[in-house]
Amino acid sequence: MGGFRAQNHGPLVALLVLVACSHLLVLAACSNRVETEHAVPPRGPSFVLVTIDTLRADHVGAYGSEAAETPTLDRLAGEGALFETALAVAPLTLPAHTSILTGLYPPRHGVRHNGIFRVSPATETVAQVLDRFPESFRMHDVAARAHLQLGDLDAALRHAQRGSELLPRHEAPWALLGAVHLTRGEPEAAREAYESAVARNPAAVNPRLGLVALLAREDPGAAQAHAAVLLSQGDPPPEVFEGVAAAWEKAGDDDRAFELYQRAVRVHPDVSRLRQLLGIQLARRGDDTGVAEQRAALPAGERDPHLELRLAVVYAARGEGLRAIGLLRGVVERDPANEGARRLLSRVERETFPAGRSADAKPPR
Repeated sequence: MGGFRAQNHGPLVALLVLVACSHLLVLAACSNRVETEHAVPPRGPSFVLVTIDTLRADHVGAYGSEAAETPTLDRLAGEGALFETALAVAPLTLPAHTSILTGLYPPRHGVRHNGIFRVSPATETVAQVLDRFPESFRMHDVAARAHLQLGDLDAALRHAQRGSELLPRHEAPWALLGAVHLTRGEPEAAREAYESAVARNPAAVNPRLGLVALLAREDPGAAQAHAAVLLSQGDPPPEVFEGVAAAWEKAGDDDRAFELYQRAVRVHPDVSRLRQLLGIQLARRGDDTGVAEQRAALPAGERDPHLELRLAVVYAARGEGLRAIGLLRGVVERDPANEGARRLLSRVERETFPAGRSADAKPPR
C-alpha cells in the first residue's frame, strides 16, 4: 500500500489513515472491551476499521486543517501512530476497500470499479481469517448486539450462535445467546442458553438475571433460587436489585418487588433511580406520604423521565389525574422534545378535564 512514515505517539493505540480521491480510511486500536463476566482474557489491542466516504486528509485536524471538527480522529492520531504517506491502491471506493480487506491489489482480487464487481468466493477477507480465532467472539458479540438494536433478530442469532461455537467453555457467549432467544420469543431456547452460561460460571450475574426474568411467572420457585444466589453476594449492586425486582413486578408479584426496592434503598440510599422505583411501588399501595419522602430525597435534576411517566400512569389509574398532570407537565418543561410525555399528558388532560371544564388548574407535583 505504499511506503509509510509513522510518528509514534504511544505504544497501545495505533491510527492508520489512508487517503484516496474518494474516501478516507481510519484503522484505530481501542479498548472496545465487551462488558461480560469471565470473558476472554485480553491478548492485545482491538482494531476498529472506520471508513468515511469522500473525506480528504486536508479536512482532518490531525493533518493540519484548522477548520476541521474531527476531535475523535485527532485524539486517536495523537495517542497512536499517524501515517502521513499511506496511499490507496485506487481512487474508487469499492476497489480500495476490497484491497484493504483482502491485502490484494485490484488485479489480484478482481474488483476494478464501483457497483459492477463482486469479490470472488475464493478470495479470503480479513473477516474470514479473524473468524477462525476464538478472540473474534468479541466481533460477533458486538455484531449481535447491534443487530438486536436494529431489530434484525435472525442476524443477531447467527452472530450469537457463532460466538458460542468459538468460546464454548465461557459463559459470556451463552448469556448473549440467551438474550437473543428471549428477544425472539423463544423461552425454552433462552433458558437452555442461560443455564449453559451459569453452568460455566456460577458467579455470572447477567445469565442469572435472565433466568429470573424468564422464570418469575412460569416457575417462581426456580426464579427465586437464582434470585437468592444473586442477592446473597454481599451488598448486590443497584442493577441486580432492579433486575430481580423488575422480574417480580412483571410477573405480578408486587410484594416481592416492594421488599426488594426497600432493601435496595437501604443499601444504596444515594441511587436516585432506586428511590423513584420504590416511589412507584408506594404509589400503587396508596402511600402518598412514602412517595413524598422518597421524592424529597431525590437531588434536583436526578429524576428519570421514564420513571416519572410510570408514576404518572399509576396516579392516573388511581383516578388522580391532577397528580399525573403535574408530573407530566414537569417532564415536558424540563424536556420539551419528550414526545412520549406530551402524548401521555394530552391523554390524561382529556380524561381529567372533560369538555366544559378548565385545564388551567395548578395540579400538585
